[in-house]
Amino acid sequence: MLKFKQKFKQIAIQAFEPVLRFGSKSFCLKIFVLVSLFFAIAFYPSNLNYYHQRVKNTSTHVMIIEHGLRYSLTAAQFVVPILMGDAIGFTQAIYVAAGTTIATQSLKRALNDVHSGSTRLGERPYRADSEHNMPSGHTTMAASAMFFLFLRYGRLHLCYALPLTALTMYARIALKVHTFSAIFAGCVLAAIIAAIFTSAYKSKLNSRK
Repeated sequence: MLKFKQKFKQIAIQAFEPVLRFGSKSFCLKIFVLVSLFFAIAFYPSNLNYYHQRVKNTSTHVMIIEHGLRYSLTAAQFVVPILMGDAIGFTQAIYVAAGTTIATQSLKRALNDVHSGSTRLGERPYRADSEHNMPSGHTTMAASAMFFLFLRYGRLHLCYALPLTALTMYARIALKVHTFSAIFAGCVLAAIIAAIFTSAYKSKLNSRK
């Protein structure tokens, strides 16, 4: 049991090493640019009248995406490290998922009553008294899985992860639960979290080399 605890602690520490890149000026600059982009998108004033006039799309393909396909990315985020025998990658997947959830839910509440022009950032397209539009949690979770798989295991994973993320974003608009700014801000937030907690997989099988 003691050896297991020591091994677990060692993996947890090694998996956390990417965070130490904040000591690098170039890394900090990249994160600063992404954070700036997030707020630029988040505070872009949405024309809610445009969304109010749109008809909610509940067609079969949209519901399949909403209630099925979008979960496959989160599953892949954890299944791929297991199949690769990558304990550090699996731990980083947990860090990314947890960081994404905390950041998203915190920002939803912090930005809920903030206005950009006449637009309240928390207002969803389907009702004026709705809350927590910004950023889109579904998009952030899907995109964080996509960015994690890309940064950890290489561009090959974008072949399925990118279309699934795009479909998730499409479904959120089709169902009138988020604005375009909310889904794109969620995508940028996902890139920030994944960049902070993910390192490249060091292996001869690494598709990024």
